[in-house]
Amino acid sequence: MKTRLAWLAGGLLLGFLVAVGWQRETRGGGEAEASAECAPCLAPDPPVVVREDGIDVLRGGEFERAYGVAGGSAAEDLRVIRAVLADARLLIKEFDRLPLADNRDFAALLSGSNSHRFAWIPPDHPALGPGGELLDRWGTPVIFHRLSAQVTELRSAGPDRTPWTGDDILLDGASPGWDSPAPNRPGRPAPVTPAAPPGR
Repeated sequence: MKTRLAWLAGGLLLGFLVAVGWQRETRGGGEAEASAECAPCLAPDPPVVVREDGIDVLRGGEFERAYGVAGGSAAEDLRVIRAVLADARLLIKEFDRLPLADNRDFAALLSGSNSHRFAWIPPDHPALGPGGELLDRWGTPVIFHRLSAQVTELRSAGPDRTPWTGDDILLDGASPGWDSPAPNRPGRPAPVTPAAPPGR
């Protein structure tokens, strides 16, 4: 009887040690595997505002995370610009009265040259060219066409790097205020379309 109890106790102890060891191994490996599998599912770090050279720069914001990224598209890039313009309009109350004539004006405004000294586009972002222009994914300045105080059309010259040709990407009626329908298109979102050359 004592021998039987000793064998039973030894067996239980051995079983317990094996179970604990197996559980540790599974838990350690399982967590690593789960973390690796869920890495793409994890939310990115929240954006932070950092004071740099007298300007509050948004680091990790939508522009820095999504503009010109590999695997993206020019249409997505134009939507990112529209979203950044919407944010700027919410903060800068005099936005509608600003003399924004061309790419350099918009790029300067969005990279910190505004009344709040706030940069949605970090001044060191590679999409800002040496001339201070915001460049598309092919290195060509994005065309900002301000249709009114509230509506700006955005155009990328496309892969041929020549504006006003058939491969241009156009975000028409890009309102810097809200993600609103394009002018004269009630109830429809502003489409991104390849643009036809003028006169066709």
